[in-house]
Amino acid sequence: MYHPWYLCQRELPENGELSCVYASTYKPFARNAIRILYLSMYSYTYTMQLQNALTTIVLVLATGSTTHAQHYSSIPVCGTDTIHVNYRNMRSIKTIHYDAFLCSCVSKWGIRAEIGRSSYQYSSATSRWLGGHAGGSFALHVAYGKVNVGARAVLATTKIQMPMQVDGQTLPTDAKLNPPKVEYSVGYTQHIVANFCVEPFVALTSNKFYVTNEDTLKTHYQIPQVNALTMGIGLHKYFTVAKYQYICTFVRYAHCFANYAKINPTLGRGYNEWTAGIAFKVFGERKYHKVLSTPPLTPQ
Repeated sequence: MYHPWYLCQRELPENGELSCVYASTYKPFARNAIRILYLSMYSYTYTMQLQNALTTIVLVLATGSTTHAQHYSSIPVCGTDTIHVNYRNMRSIKTIHYDAFLCSCVSKWGIRAEIGRSSYQYSSATSRWLGGHAGGSFALHVAYGKVNVGARAVLATTKIQMPMQVDGQTLPTDAKLNPPKVEYSVGYTQHIVANFCVEPFVALTSNKFYVTNEDTLKTHYQIPQVNALTMGIGLHKYFTVAKYQYICTFVRYAHCFANYAKINPTLGRGYNEWTAGIAFKVFGERKYHKVLSTPPLTPQ
């Protein structure tokens, strides 16, 4: 059972009393992240409706705790009960005794999982072939302080708008094309005000193409993969759901410099992407003792 935590606003004064305000209680952070990833993927896979996946995430979080807006603070959180610690130094075989408060603070390491929907707008030359389409976006990032490093996959299906020569073969309009995108990104989180954050990022995006009805067409198509640099920025609004656990809604804009002329010389360059969704971000917790008094070492 966890004891109540209190936010200590200053160092211990000479009279030995702390000035504190109430904070939240600790909850294990991995549980909610695993539930969200599993249930959101389950919902999207079996219904192919992103609306159901987003609804699932909201319901999972709602059953955990009350949501309130608060950006995390690096100020230590300490308990009110004094504990007596016996620490034994294995090298000197001596023991040190001291009184302390058990404290904790946020770790720099964290995890962010997100689910959303991405819409794509290609150049006029490329859109005559691919048209405009949208797809489900799934991402997992590792956070270190304000830096985020991770991967994202976008799953979509589109209808060919016109026949196209690809790798020496004609891809007809009745071909069902899956153009998934895999992205490896590095971003930075900058807090603005009222728990709004801007998050610029740069990424390497792999644009892949798969024809899903090759059996019907009785032809195998080998469409070249197009890799390119992507740059973008996102606006995030964070809400606290538990200690060092946050849910956020976000919108993101990005531009990819993909050269689709590698597939066919008549195609153009680049596309714009808009993504909206929900993310769950959690930081770890570091615990330590706030020493009140330290008697000298004594032999054991």
